[in-house]
Amino acid sequence: MPKTKSRPARPAPTERTSRRPRLHAAARDEPQSVVQAATPQARSSPVEQSAPQATTTSVCTIPVTEPPVPTVGQIQGTGSSSRPATPTHTNILPQRALEDEMNRLLMSSLASNTTKAYAVGLQAFDQFRLNQQLSILWPPPSNHILMFIAHLSIQGCKQTTARAYTSAIAFKCKVLGNGDPTKHFLVGKVLEGMKRQNNNRDVRMPITLEILNQILHKLPVVCQDTYETSLFSAAFTLAYYAFLRVGELALSKGPLFCHYSGQPLTRYQLSSVLAKALQVLGINSKYYKSHSFRIGAATMLAQQGLSEQAIQASGRWHSQAYRSYIRIGGTNLSIPNANIWWQGYSGMKLLDLVPKLKYLKGLKLQSPPHIIVVHCGANNVGKTRFDRLLTMVHDILSQCKTLFPKTKFVWSSTLPRITWRYSTNTKAMNQTRTRVDRQAIKTMVSLGGAYIKHPQIKIRHTIPNFFIVTVPTYPSWGTTFFSTIYKGLLNT
Repeated sequence: MPKTKSRPARPAPTERTSRRPRLHAAARDEPQSVVQAATPQARSSPVEQSAPQATTTSVCTIPVTEPPVPTVGQIQGTGSSSRPATPTHTNILPQRALEDEMNRLLMSSLASNTTKAYAVGLQAFDQFRLNQQLSILWPPPSNHILMFIAHLSIQGCKQTTARAYTSAIAFKCKVLGNGDPTKHFLVGKVLEGMKRQNNNRDVRMPITLEILNQILHKLPVVCQDTYETSLFSAAFTLAYYAFLRVGELALSKGPLFCHYSGQPLTRYQLSSVLAKALQVLGINSKYYKSHSFRIGAATMLAQQGLSEQAIQASGRWHSQAYRSYIRIGGTNLSIPNANIWWQGYSGMKLLDLVPKLKYLKGLKLQSPPHIIVVHCGANNVGKTRFDRLLTMVHDILSQCKTLFPKTKFVWSSTLPRITWRYSTNTKAMNQTRTRVDRQAIKTMVSLGGAYIKHPQIKIRHTIPNFFIVTVPTYPSWGTTFFSTIYKGLLNT
């Protein structure tokens, strides 16, 4: 038989050819995000393994990476279309409106009264520069401010007014973005000098309970009808017993006291009716103002022996200012036909006496004082050498008499102390104090004057808190005691 050539058998498909379609099929079944996540190298690299495994297993060998998160980018705005919102032209405000609102907020940072005071101060400053033919510059030169303060002093303005005006200048300079020229050294010193020279004495007298009853008795003569009489009677009585300020009585919003027409009681009406009632009584209204009710109430409690804490709580004082309201007998010590002017300050020394009297003489008073009581010198004990101190006492008192030749001088003896500023030897200091008083009394008598001794005031440990630390500080009853001594002298 002829041999026939047999056709070679078709080789079995290799594992490589048999898996490729399967791989593509699996890749098509996977989500598109998985295929996109595979790197090009992963998609093109051949599969080396030939073991029959599930299709999903081979797919899991494809490396999958998360989309890179940008480190810097714009956060997409929210919205239904997931697109950034575009600004609308309706939200754009004119620059002028923004500036007006900024100025309004800036002025709202100040109280209404402060705003008015600043406006008055700036107007006065500009008017002064116009009158003096000075340039209207902002920030103003420091010499403009100094001359303005001098102008206010000549016009008789108080130091508080000058300081308020300079505060207005400082505020405007800061608003304009400039420095504060009022912080200049000379400006501060001029204001300080104005404070020292100004006559800031408080001449207001206390309205006592007796004076209050007299005022209430005369109100029918002053007021127009019975309603007005009852209105002011209630206002004055409440002001006295409640320690009220005039601003707490005359309220524009929610007033407590109203006229029959419904109009609120004003400050001017309170002061005017009070002045008329005092005039009918023959009392000088110059020394009695609406604040005298508050002063009188504090003085009444002090006379009744109430503690300082009780007085402070009754008048709603949050500081030591209540002490200035306690005036036993008033500034005139209840002496009829007398006008006492209290001068000096704590820590005053003998060398300060002549400049103080020169200042008083420069005020050009209508008539020189009849009596000048000198209570000074204890602050020199221990600091000035003893022999020098005796000579100083004689010379200074002689100069005082030369300044006021028609005035009678009275030496008030210095007071003992438990401790002294310049020495720890209390006994020696008190002996020196006594010898200084002898020299002063001798000089005063030779000049036609007089003297006051205080034998009742002694260092006694049985009197608690009468002397405190380095100065004789008295409680309320001690102040009354010391004032009574002066009252006895002046009455004599």
